[in-house]
Amino acid sequence: MHADPRRLRIAGDAKNLRVVTDEALRMSIAELDGQRLPITEAEADALTVAGAVDGRRHLKASEPGSII
Repeated sequence: MHADPRRLRIAGDAKNLRVVTDEALRMSIAELDGQRLPITEAEADALTVAGAVDGRRHLKASEPGSII
């Protein structure tokens, strides 16, 4: 059984939180005390403004014809 990420709550100071890019999921992940939670880009931006470490990387599409 998988946990529903919409119901998962991880609490802590923003300065102890790290926002990173998960290449496999192709989205941002919040990391705190070894726990990882997928988040939206708006949530990632808000967390970094609040003091979280921003470890995100921009991923480029490698498909032919991609505008990225």
